[in-house]
Amino acid sequence: MGLKYGCPVEDVITGLSIQCKGWKSIYYNPQREGFLGVSPQTLSQALVQHKRWSEGDFQIFLSKYCPFVYGHGRIKLGLQMCYSTYCLWAPNSLPTLYYVIIPSVCLLNGISLFPSVCLSLSLAPSLHIYLSSLTRANIYVKLICRSPTCGLCHMHV
Repeated sequence: MGLKYGCPVEDVITGLSIQCKGWKSIYYNPQREGFLGVSPQTLSQALVQHKRWSEGDFQIFLSKYCPFVYGHGRIKLGLQMCYSTYCLWAPNSLPTLYYVIIPSVCLLNGISLFPSVCLSLSLAPSLHIYLSSLTRANIYVKLICRSPTCGLCHMHV
């Protein structure tokens, strides 16, 4: 548990807060190993660690250290969005699971993934408006080009 912020992933909050104070990030790749740590050895340990990270990151997003709230006006929007990608890691698993499971189930059961397209009477008014707008735009361009002051073409009336 993080001591200063009361969050299991206090390194994310620390990084966000020092960048909000004006520090810049760099990529540093030393020749020899600078840090040695302990990594999970089994799948069970790795899953527990990822669960702890995702809960902590989502906790940050719901706290006063949310990148969009805490970083507003202090860091660029792109950096706020990058922090939010990690903070929304847990809820993002739901659409990922959906896109993995649903197409597979549909294909195994012979259900089409895409609806069939048919031209119905309800589509006719929209199609008419779209085509008439294209026709009007074409006529408008031809009228402009035939004017003596048009710079688009070299025709003189």
